[in-house]
Amino acid sequence: MACVVCVWGDAKRNSRFNFKTSRAVIVDRSDIYRSNRWMLQGMDIWKNCMISLEHTGWVNTYKLVNGKPVFQNHFPLTTQSKNNHCNVACFGKQFLNPGDSLPLLYITRCKTQAPDSLEQVLYVEHIDPVRKKCQLIQTIAYHGPENKIPHTTQWVVDNEHQMLIGFGNSREPTGNRHFFQKFRLPPYCGPQDSLIILTPDDLLESYFMEDYYQKPFQPVLQGATCYKGNLLLVTGFGTEERPSILYIWNIKKRCMLNIINLQKDIPYEMEDCTIRQDTLYVQTGVPYLFRIKL
Repeated sequence: MACVVCVWGDAKRNSRFNFKTSRAVIVDRSDIYRSNRWMLQGMDIWKNCMISLEHTGWVNTYKLVNGKPVFQNHFPLTTQSKNNHCNVACFGKQFLNPGDSLPLLYITRCKTQAPDSLEQVLYVEHIDPVRKKCQLIQTIAYHGPENKIPHTTQWVVDNEHQMLIGFGNSREPTGNRHFFQKFRLPPYCGPQDSLIILTPDDLLESYFMEDYYQKPFQPVLQGATCYKGNLLLVTGFGTEERPSILYIWNIKKRCMLNIINLQKDIPYEMEDCTIRQDTLYVQTGVPYLFRIKL
């Protein structure tokens, strides 16, 4: 696997994202809050507000000051339970109410054996960071024959194209492959949209990445974000056996644009990521937030 240099240092504030760079610059690392209960999982940023989730569904909110997180509050999601791993979190563009400070938040449950009959579940919650309250607005699930293939689907919203992207590992006898699925993002127009069951008829695209990319591919998938037609995947456990690797997959061309080895400077389990003002933010299970310029 190709190894790309990762260095600490300053980066130009207004530089644009270079997806084919051979150099990743770690701008800084910040300590962030984690309760004594669980490991950090999904995260995302809207304007100067960062939402960081813990396993089982606890919310930590931050205000970004000059790009660095300042802790604000800690409270539970509506879907807080032992069955909600909160593996990936991403904001959509739809606001529930006029005047809301945050759009709806999409949260990957990432639990195969939950007490309900739903599979490959995505929760959509309304977050009020000031009042420290949440409301489950919508539950999205995918039911189809493909469910015999994935471990659990990770979900991310492509806000630019209003698409819902599902990705994950397979459980095939011949070995692991990485699947990719694309759906139109289901809107929320009222209580009639509180439960959406997607089926194979809703699929716009469905394939294995290995059909187009045959080089070694980290089997440990974590979080992701969509940015300008690309899917950025943070992977690995931060160990020598399963290092911290960032993959950049072009959705339209179905090709791998870049592979960036971040193990030297992020020897921790990268849990989720997002992009804000041309800076990649990466949250790790050990409670750190990294800012990276590519």
